Amino acid sequence: MTEGYCHPIPLTVDILERLASANYISCIDLRSGFHQIAMDEDSAYKTGFAGPDGYINISAWAWD
Repeated sequence: MTEGYCHPIPLTVDILERLASANYISCIDLRSGFHQIAMDEDSAYKTGFAGPDGYINISAWAWD
């Protein structure tokens, strides 16, 4: 059984209050790298799912 990781989305007001007192603010573009995550062979079974064409394991996420 998989246990979910509960992390509530912060309120916009709370984020803006924290940014107002920040000394440094960074903007990092992770869009390109998000779908190019390498995966250990021993962990590939965790990504498996059953579909109409059978059981599928993902060995790397590489979509554009």
